[in-house]
Amino acid sequence: FNDGFGGGNFLQGNLIFNVVRETWDHGPFNSWDREIFYFKDSFGNFSIEPEYSHLDSNFMINRNFGTGHSNSDKLIDHDDGSSGYIDTNNVLIYGGIKNRDGNRRHSSNNLIVYADTFNTSFGILQPYLLGPMGAHVHSHYTRKTDSFCNNTIVSYSGEFISVKDGAWFAGDIFPEMMNNQYFTPQNASLPFLVPGYNKKIQSLEEWQKDGHDQGSTIRSDITNKDVLAKARQKLGLP
Repeated sequence: FNDGFGGGNFLQGNLIFNVVRETWDHGPFNSWDREIFYFKDSFGNFSIEPEYSHLDSNFMINRNFGTGHSNSDKLIDHDDGSSGYIDTNNVLIYGGIKNRDGNRRHSSNNLIVYADTFNTSFGILQPYLLGPMGAHVHSHYTRKTDSFCNNTIVSYSGEFISVKDGAWFAGDIFPEMMNNQYFTPQNASLPFLVPGYNKKIQSLEEWQKDGHDQGSTIRSDITNKDVLAKARQKLGLP
């Protein structure tokens, strides 16, 4: 999506895989934004704030069938000030979501599966990248104008969130996070790790006591069959 310009774009109902074969440091979906634009919005008004773009009901796989993986370390890469994105009802396999700089990125009702099966130059991938990881949200210098709510995240390692330059992430800088469902398959110890955070987090309870992810839960009773059923339901498949 390059700089996104005035926003108002839709990426919906696509199957995306076997991409990012020769380059690196971007995802199958990649956006960036560094400039302010003065444009006429869909209501005919002049504005410098882009309309929301929507990523909805896409099935994205961060792996190809030739080499076994791609060079990407995330699936939805809102990089370099990308602003004004709503990511909903997407099924993301072997990768997660990254939000760097920017604002007004809202991720909800997504299914993020096994992002932590890749070990990249950043480390293990997380689903919500506030840095570079597996059920990662990568929120790099973001604020509460972003949100990550009502998502389902499956991670073997329990590294669900990654924080880059953790010293910056204090108080209101974190996105609004709530009502997410976290799963650690067949791992009853229910690890919940946040690499890069300014204190050691080892459980969802500790994370919630620090003011994040209220209403969220963590369980271990999920199988690959359950994951497939959730993916079919999310994408409206029989």
